[in-house]
Amino acid sequence: MEETDLLWRLNKQGYRNKTVLGRCAMFHLYHIEKKQGPQAGQMFEHKKKQNLTRCLNGIDQIRETE
Repeated sequence: MEETDLLWRLNKQGYRNKTVLGRCAMFHLYHIEKKQGPQAGQMFEHKKKQNLTRCLNGIDQIRETE
C-alpha cells in the first residue's frame, strides 16, 4: 500500500513515473511482508476522495517547530 499511496501523491503533484524494468539492476532485500489490514485501504480511499496529497502531520509541520 505504501508504494501505491506514494505514487498516487506524486502523480497528483505533477510528477510522472517511468519504468526501469530491464534497464537497470535492482535489488530487493527479502523481508516478511507485513499484512495490510482493511484500515489501510480505507484510509487510502479517503485520501483520494478528499484529494489529500500532503500529509497532515508531514514535513511542513516539523519545519514550523524548528
